[in-house]
Amino acid sequence: MREQKNYSLILKDLLSLEFSPVAISCLKEPYLKSFSKKVRICRAILDSGKGEILQVNRKNNACFGAAWHLGFNRFKDQKIMHMVKKFVVEGEKLFSSYESLERLIEQMEELPDNRDAYFVLSPLEKADFIPQTVIFICNAEQACRL
Repeated sequence: MREQKNYSLILKDLLSLEFSPVAISCLKEPYLKSFSKKVRICRAILDSGKGEILQVNRKNNACFGAAWHLGFNRFKDQKIMHMVKKFVVEGEKLFSSYESLERLIEQMEELPDNRDAYFVLSPLEKADFIPQTVIFICNAEQACRL
């Protein structure tokens, strides 16, 4: 654990990162025992980069899209899927067209069932768990150097 904490500090300094790298793991048991604050995953990533340790699960997730992408809910109802697609294409504008979204969905593997899982986000230097992934919040130049 100490090694990953040192890596975080070295990378922040070397790349002149404004935010800490964010360590993320999907756990079967709660990491934070009394965490119930409503959370959006995109905001949680930024807040963790600024120093907070957060936990996102099915009950405190405040993002409809994350409910699907993180595997908290499975949307089999076509009306609900249409609403999700409309929100992603016309609302958030994450895709330029429904066709490009459909191509991505066709290529995706089936999402895991994470209805009872907990996603823990922490600045890498504070993480007391082995991260399954690390997200770097950076600009294009810093990403290129990575």
